Amino acid sequence: EAAAAAAAAPQPMLPALRHRGSAAAAEAASLLRASLLPGVLSVAHEAALLAAVDPLLRPRRYVRAHWDSVITAYREMELPPLPSGSEAAAALALARAALADVAGVDEADLLPPHVLDLHAKGFISPHVDSTSHSGGVVAVLSLASDRVLRLTAPAGDYAGLAAAPGAGAAPAALPREGDEVECVVPARSLYVLAGPLRYGWSHEVLADSGARLIPQGEAPRAARRVSIVLRDRRCGEPQ
Repeated sequence: EAAAAAAAAPQPMLPALRHRGSAAAAEAASLLRASLLPGVLSVAHEAALLAAVDPLLRPRRYVRAHWDSVITAYREMELPPLPSGSEAAAALALARAALADVAGVDEADLLPPHVLDLHAKGFISPHVDSTSHSGGVVAVLSLASDRVLRLTAPAGDYAGLAAAPGAGAAPAALPREGDEVECVVPARSLYVLAGPLRYGWSHEVLADSGARLIPQGEAPRAARRVSIVLRDRRCGEPQ
């Protein structure tokens, strides 16, 4: 009966996704579609996680600019352990289980979760996450609002990034200048950047009205967005 009910339940709609440029952009769009999981959390689970993190975030002021100029209008913290058996802990466990299914990363291999609270007027500029403090997987659980994610060809040398531990095989086609992928990232979804998406593309979260590829009627208005970021440890790093 439970299986029948699950089959009858409405499935989350696939979010809007567009790309332009070379074959590399089409490949990245396909990879992103496969690694973006809408509806990982229920509305109740989302509310439980927000109720757990909001009191911890509230005393912190929004910062105008990040030290490396990547993030604008944000506040952040490392997420402390959630009470065992709580709905918030169950919600985080669902995200970790989804990450294990998509990327094969076990909870024991993960760093402590990082919480990023992006103001409604905030945005994240194009960047490739540093390989100095984490491994080959970056997973983002989105809460509170939908935002537009953009992938672009990175300014740096892909070959150098590809040499990092956990980078995996190079993509079939390397991104070229002008290649872009845009996707609406819904609240309660999880997306995973690994392999070519982790090392071969810059990613950013757009400000309001910043989309170039997503049609105006499909791009959400920017609102406050809380994300819980899960990263794996660097290869060989002790737990």
